[in-house]
Amino acid sequence: MTVHRSSNSFGDLNVSSDGTLLLGDIELTRGSIGNFDIAPATLTSGGTDDYGLYVERTLNDAGAAGGDDAFTLFGGSIIDTDTTGWDDVYLIDVYSDSDSGGFSVSADGSLEVYGNSGEVNMQLVNDDPSDADAGRLCYIEFGGALSTDPESSHSLAKIRVTHEGTGTDEKGQMVIVMNDGNDGYSPSVEALKISSAGVTTLKEFVISS
Repeated sequence: MTVHRSSNSFGDLNVSSDGTLLLGDIELTRGSIGNFDIAPATLTSGGTDDYGLYVERTLNDAGAAGGDDAFTLFGGSIIDTDTTGWDDVYLIDVYSDSDSGGFSVSADGSLEVYGNSGEVNMQLVNDDPSDADAGRLCYIEFGGALSTDPESSHSLAKIRVTHEGTGTDEKGQMVIVMNDGNDGYSPSVEALKISSAGVTTLKEFVISS
């Protein structure tokens, strides 16, 4: 079956006898176990902003959000009826076919970033320009929940890296803050601080060269 759309820049929509969908040069195949494979045509030349899959959704609601209103561009759920037959279950697993690098997120929340180029790095970049003290904030948060209330999520500690001082410069500082028992998502105890000069303050003790 072929559906012609004169205004469709992707070309005609074709459905083959085995159920494969062809939209122009994009092939969507349903596997024998209910999975879907998307296979765009092979790129034989480079261009600007090439990509394999791009999804765009315009949000235009000027009303004030209420309750738990949220928008998710990509959503999914694995129903764990019985996963005994799998050694590993991943929410996402993205990698290069040459094994040069990739990352994965397992169903238990474990994140792995890997590569074989001699170094592997993860960057947190704050693109909001600021010269304020504690501006350009990037942080990693560690959280949990009480055994008596699984919905009582909170922050146990944070590692915060920010700009130091108010100068137009690149000075950085690192702070580790701890939850002392009832801080919710705002740990209040500054356990360790490292200045741009390398001076380390360990709560009430200062360590310097």
